[in-house]
Amino acid sequence: MTGDSSSAWRGAGWFTPKRASVAVYMLCMFLNLLDTSSINVALVAIGRSFEVPASHTSVINLGYLVTVAVLIPMSGWLGERYGTIRVIQFSLAVFVCGAVVSATAQDLTWLTAGRVVQGIGGGGLAPLAMGLLYRNFPRTERLRIGVLTSIPIAFAPALGPVVGGMFVEFFNWRGIFLLNLPMCLLAMVIAWRFAREPDERQERRIDLAGAAMTIVGFGGLAYALNSLSRGDASAMTLGTLGGSALVIAALVALELRLGERAFLDVSLLRSPVYARCVLILALSFLAFQGFSFALPLLLQTQLGLAALAAGIVTTCQAAGPVIGGRIGQRLLMRVGANAMFCGSQLAMVVCLAGVVAGFAGGMVWLVAVATAVYGAGGFVSTLTSQTVGFSSIPQRNLGDASSLLQSTRQLSGVAGIAAAAGMMAAVGASSQTAAGAASPGNATSTALAVFGALAAAHLAAAIFARFTRLLPVPGRDD
Repeated sequence: MTGDSSSAWRGAGWFTPKRASVAVYMLCMFLNLLDTSSINVALVAIGRSFEVPASHTSVINLGYLVTVAVLIPMSGWLGERYGTIRVIQFSLAVFVCGAVVSATAQDLTWLTAGRVVQGIGGGGLAPLAMGLLYRNFPRTERLRIGVLTSIPIAFAPALGPVVGGMFVEFFNWRGIFLLNLPMCLLAMVIAWRFAREPDERQERRIDLAGAAMTIVGFGGLAYALNSLSRGDASAMTLGTLGGSALVIAALVALELRLGERAFLDVSLLRSPVYARCVLILALSFLAFQGFSFALPLLLQTQLGLAALAAGIVTTCQAAGPVIGGRIGQRLLMRVGANAMFCGSQLAMVVCLAGVVAGFAGGMVWLVAVATAVYGAGGFVSTLTSQTVGFSSIPQRNLGDASSLLQSTRQLSGVAGIAAAAGMMAAVGASSQTAAGAASPGNATSTALAVFGALAAAHLAAAIFARFTRLLPVPGRDD
């Protein structure tokens, strides 16, 4: 660390702008991850409260994810136009409003609206807070600060399912939505009082047509997928699906023509390496998000676990960065990206088979172990896609490439949740209650149907990674 950066870090008091940016980033990331990881374990209780099948509660996640996917590419422009700190404060305030709406919901539609409002607030928090953090540190310090901040943030996905289960079992599921309010208020105060607006702001025009088409196309797609997951194949549902597909096709054509001025710079997909990584990660995350949604529901409805016990098993998935982080980077440099992608996806298929075996034999410990290794496979896939995919993108386009990748992940997650919910509805899994376990035969067939469908996405990703052109790894002599 240079003398200048050291003095900037110490400042005229302990809470300098640098430390404030660290605090705001960690709070925003922590509350975002805690929120998304604590909801799934409560879906059975929410469905029971509103007298709807548990699989129908998937709309709560779908509304949130689609909103986040739309807000991610818009957040950079908003920060440049109105100021990063100001937009972070506004986003936190909107998130709080959405949390209150969700906590006071009287039906599923009301709750879904609250989650959409939370998505509006939470969608831009991660990229904006990350931008604030990195702009307050020189390039030489960013790796160190990234490692330091990632350690406490990694606890959020582990705490979420357990905390959610505790609220369901000992208090009320509504409290889950109010859990993050103190952190939101603290982050708002720190950002207002101590944070410093980044000096380099490069305002640019927003592609309003692309933004509008993204909202209409992806929103309609989410509505159609949710309806299909409930078994509704009416003319309105199919018409919405077809219309959304046409809007998305027109969006792609428009964004290709606009290039770097586009809302979603899909021209980056002309890079073969980046496009392949996006496709593989999309297939992997489709199954990963579907698994995260289905596992706590099936643990309660098929194995008869209480919400807290289901949360403890689900939290094993958060062990992924701990397991995968130790070996992922070194293994990637040794075996290459194709083998890494293919191996991780096949390992995740094996893990899903282990989960099915656990359900068949009522062996919760086997489900927990397979879930932990499954999380490691997901982490390795993400690490590989980002390391290799971004290596083919010019430095000036990395922000747009990151936004496109994150938006694609969110949308593939929407498809994964809809697929899992649809399979659960088809086999009647969501009509069970957590009061008692289903019969062993029913638990086996349900787990096989749901997790087997998700395994198909991992298998497709593995096959594509195996037979596509070898992907280069930065720093590795291929």
